Amino acid sequence: VYDGHGGAQCAHYCRDHMAEAVASHPKINTDPKKAIFDAFLHLDDKYCELSSKYNLDDGATATLLYVCLDHAQSKKRKERIRYFCAAVGDSR
Repeated sequence: VYDGHGGAQCAHYCRDHMAEAVASHPKINTDPKKAIFDAFLHLDDKYCELSSKYNLDDGATATLLYVCLDHAQSKKRKERIRYFCAAVGDSR
């Protein structure tokens, strides 16, 4: 969920790029918290570059829920579903 502040461009940028930034992170399967954290930082850096280049002055807040199977479970037990929730800005 993205909420634009001062315009919608940043919220749209996050909407269009966050899933790929998280899914393509090399640690998504072993350390989802780091992957999500790094994805937020990566998109922030990229949008700041675009803001400087195109003189944009908007921003966004975001709330993300990542759902995955926990493959680290023993073969004797069923896999369990894990949820990771992350937020930036005043989106909580």
